[in-house]
Parts: sequence; C-alpha cells; structure tokens
Amino acid sequence: MDLVFGSFERAFPWDIAYNFDMLIAYYPSPDADDVLLYMKGHLSFFRHSPEVTRQFLTFPNFRTQHTFLTLPWIETDAEEAEYSHFALLQTNLTFLQFDAMVPTRFHLTAGGGAGGTYSLFNDGQWEFAALGAQTDPAARLLFSDLMDEHARGWAPRATFSDAGHEREVHLRGGESAHFVWFDRKYAVDYLSAFTDPNVFIGARYVMRRAPGGRVVERFEPEPDAKIIVPPLEGPSIDYGHWDHWNRPYLHEMLYNHFQNEKYARECRLCFARCVRACVLMYDVLCSVVGATGAAAAGGGGAVC
Repeated sequence: MDLVFGSFERAFPWDIAYNFDMLIAYYPSPDADDVLLYMKGHLSFFRHSPEVTRQFLTFPNFRTQHTFLTLPWIETDAEEAEYSHFALLQTNLTFLQFDAMVPTRFHLTAGGGAGGTYSLFNDGQWEFAALGAQTDPAARLLFSDLMDEHARGWAPRATFSDAGHEREVHLRGGESAHFVWFDRKYAVDYLSAFTDPNVFIGARYVMRRAPGGRVVERFEPEPDAKIIVPPLEGPSIDYGHWDHWNRPYLHEMLYNHFQNEKYARECRLCFARCVRACVLMYDVLCSVVGATGAAAAGGGGAVC
C-alpha cells in the first residue's frame, strides 16, 4: 500500500466528473511545455457503462481469448503504456486529466477535523530542517491549525471558472522527449499551447469533452486550496512580500503516492531509511492531529 487519500469531498472534481468516460489523476505541472498523458496504474476512474467496456474490448489483443493468450509479453505497466496509448489515440472515449497527486518532497496528511492531504511547496528554497519544523511543537501545531481552518472554511465551488483559459492541443504518439518507464512508442503527449512565461498559470486540465472531439488544455487561476504559511520562528530567513513565490504554502491534493520517497537516491536501501531521510513532516503531523485534531473533532485520529 503506497497511497494515502485525502478529502474526496474537497479535492475531487465532482461537478464535472460525470461528463467524462475516464478521469486521469495527474500531478501539478504548471510550467511544463511538454505534457504526458497516461492512465495511472495506481489511480484512474472509468464510467461504468456498456459503451466504455465495448470500446476497451476493441483493443486488438482483447477481441478473443486466443488473441489475449498469445499477446506479446508486456514488460511493465501495461495500463500506462499500451492501454493508455490505445484509449487516448484509438478510441472515441472522453477524458479529463486533472491535478490530484502530491508532487512535493514535503507533505502533510491529517485525520480528525482536517482530514486532508497537502503538498508543502517551497518555491523560496528555504530549509525546513533548519527551522526545526519537524520537531518544534509550535510549528507542528501551526500546520495542524492551518489545515483545520482550511477544512472549516471550505465551501463547494465550480471546478471551471469564468477566469479559466482554454486552447486546443494535439496529442502525439511516440514522440515525447520525456523520461518514460516503458517502450517510448506508447508514450502519448502534447506540446502545451500556453508557452508565454508571463501568463499566470494555476491548475492545469486536459480534456476531450465530446466523443472523438478535439482535445483542449485549460488553465484555472491558483485555486483556493493554497494556504500561505505564516513565518515560523527560527534562523533568520527573509520571506519577502506576502506571496507564494518566496513563501512556503500548503496546497490540498487528492492523494499521496509517495513517489519522492520511493525514488529518492537516499531512499533506495529500505523503507525505514526512507522515513528517516525523506519524510520530515508526514509522521509528525499525524501524531499532532491524532492528539489535537481528534479532540477538536470529537473523535477520529491520524491517517498514516
């Protein structure tokens, strides 16, 4: 088990989810100009319908038992390679790719009153360890309070706003320059239509709304899931003015897949070492919320 889920109520696009045949969880990539698309083997969603089933069963090796039993050996991650390539480029299925997965090395997960999973972004490159944030009770309580305040103040809002911007993109097969962990001929990507670095970018969505229709990329302004972290006591650090470019901030995500822990160089020997070397915040916040959040919520506890 290498997934921890946050709040499906707050971090899942319920208002538009039923408009698509496939929902693809992705990680935030606001500054990427070459974007991969693939069904995540650990988390993807599909419409429960005969038509979706029928289209997937048109995959050549699924047409008969014989073609399935005699298909070439698949080296790794078939769902992210062959099946994704087929579904995205050779069917009429609609899809939505949306930001969902924790992308940062620093992250928090809490049960009790907050009940969410958060990335801790560090655009200013200040050193969390130097602040003692993973051991200082005041810092730990600050993060716990921020998550509880966010959860209490949250209200449903439309995923797509009037401030969003869309442009058509064109999917490519086998041309991506990205690192891929499968045969490159199955890589599906597109070159972003938003290439002006002066254009403010927030959340990225990629979708095909109509069966066989055009594919569009959409950007929404920075979502209200972002929580600015107030200054913490510690070594002298210049936070600058009050914005996320040089201040740490929390961003609520749907889930954590522990990618940084699994693949970090110092984490290859064993999971125990991984916890010591990489996870500075995770277990600490679990213990904080388990002790304080449960009391505030009248029950519950940490999700670790």
